[in-house]
Amino acid sequence: MTTTAVSDETLALVRRAALDKQPVSGLTHRFYRYPARFSPTFARACIQAFSAPGDLVLDPYMGGGTTVVEAMVLGRQAIGSD
Repeated sequence: MTTTAVSDETLALVRRAALDKQPVSGLTHRFYRYPARFSPTFARACIQAFSAPGDLVLDPYMGGGTTVVEAMVLGRQAIGSD
């Protein structure tokens, strides 16, 4: 496992994604209606900030699969369970 520093700019992008007030939509959110849907914008920002293509992303509480789908779209391997 490689440890790298995260830049202030990267953290600012993650913060903006966390505060995004756009309606939740994305690849997984066309499949079902669920009031606690996870923001794909935030998931994508975190995956980009804290992993690199080819890395493994684990989501142990995957719910509707947003993190797993976003990770795969970004070229990461993904494991999810719920």
